[in-house]
Amino acid sequence: MRIPDLKLILWFLIMVILLLPITHIGWLVHYKFRIDYGLPFLFEWAIPYWIDELLAVSSIGVASAVGYWLLADETMKSKLTMFLLGYTIFHQWLSGAFDWLWFIVHRLYGHSFPPLDQVWWWNPYYWLFGIEWTTLHHILYTIIMEVLLLIIWYLWKRLFKKPRYEQLIIDYSE
Repeated sequence: MRIPDLKLILWFLIMVILLLPITHIGWLVHYKFRIDYGLPFLFEWAIPYWIDELLAVSSIGVASAVGYWLLADETMKSKLTMFLLGYTIFHQWLSGAFDWLWFIVHRLYGHSFPPLDQVWWWNPYYWLFGIEWTTLHHILYTIIMEVLLLIIWYLWKRLFKKPRYEQLIIDYSE
């Protein structure tokens, strides 16, 4: 078994450290302020907040991609890796993985996860698909999106893997 690249593990830990405060701010706004201080949920403030949240997440994705670009060599593999690192951060927002990170923070404060049949009426997928988007729908959607991301990374790895016959060629010129 091959040990994962230390740089990739370090990148992952830095991204979690950067994204956790954004998730915690979301928890404060959507739970603490609404429940404890009576802030009513209104799309008038929620939509600009969500746009700012998306911009913050996208900025972290761009920063991770640019950081990789500054440290990597100028190969096609490095350029594609840079793009995929940035996309991976955005994908976590798109896939709903941040919602589950939010519920983990929620759970750390002693609250429970939502029931499987709870309707997520605030979720844009509820409007897009025209169905009562529930916790179960969101779990399945997130799993499908994360599997899709794993397939993308697997294809990236396969794209730059040397064919077996090149690995067997012995260089007699030395």
